[in-house]
Amino acid sequence: MNSSEVDESRNLLRRRTAAHLMLGAVLAGLFLAAGYFVFTGTAAGQHWDNEGYAGRRIIFGEIRTYDADILSEVSKQSVLLSLGGLFVVSLILRRPVVGIVAVTAAAAAIFGAEFLEDILPRELLSIPTFPVPVYFSEDTYPSGHTTVGTSLALASVLIFGSWLRAWLALFAGMVSTSYATAVFILGWHRPSDALGGIAWSGFCLACAAALLVLFHGHHATPSRGFAWMFSAAIASLLIGLLAFTVFFHPVDQASTVPFFSMSVAIIVAGFALPAWIALALGHIDWRSSLHQQ
Repeated sequence: MNSSEVDESRNLLRRRTAAHLMLGAVLAGLFLAAGYFVFTGTAAGQHWDNEGYAGRRIIFGEIRTYDADILSEVSKQSVLLSLGGLFVVSLILRRPVVGIVAVTAAAAAIFGAEFLEDILPRELLSIPTFPVPVYFSEDTYPSGHTTVGTSLALASVLIFGSWLRAWLALFAGMVSTSYATAVFILGWHRPSDALGGIAWSGFCLACAAALLVLFHGHHATPSRGFAWMFSAAIASLLIGLLAFTVFFHPVDQASTVPFFSMSVAIIVAGFALPAWIALALGHIDWRSSLHQQ
């Protein structure tokens, strides 16, 4: 092929990648909406969610200590510092446009989650059979802490180039899963709130990735790394350890299956989302401020 045909082929590949990412954003948005209507709008969904929350009592010891440590680091100051740090990294990498878009998307996700918590009502349709925090009668969907961890991790996946993106996706999966499981293991949120935080972050950052691909991306040699396999392996290991803990040391038979199923959904979503974004961007890199079109 001559140079014009090569350019046209690469442009087509960029458009397809952007369309793929936008489709993923739509699916994440649908998942966010479905989670809200199923787990807050139906008695059966609320009951399942409440029982999943009750099952968290099986987790104790050092895991709870670790969860408390990571959540205690979240504050307005730490969030702003993290967003600023990501932008500084983008400047060092000579990708200010990527930094602006990624940081803006992460900020929109974080502050948007607080807005959604305020406007999405929760009618009590299923009364819990165990003590719950007073604020559980208020609006808690989606989880703000989960959104903070997931959106910042996904923003880092976007900012770095294709040579490191797959491995950052592995790190992002661990961060997202850690925050999402921590908020409900410590009793701060129901599991559906954590899933909502992951979905909302995915929607915002996938939209940002699609815009960057269309207007600031160029073709790169696909990474031959196998980081996504490590993501799948770690997720599988966590699910296996969880299954052993839940089914061999059950605390409450009624809450065992809801707790296990919701925990598995969080682990799968937490690792799959950044891995999918990294794979979708596998042949895309960003133009630096010095790159000529």
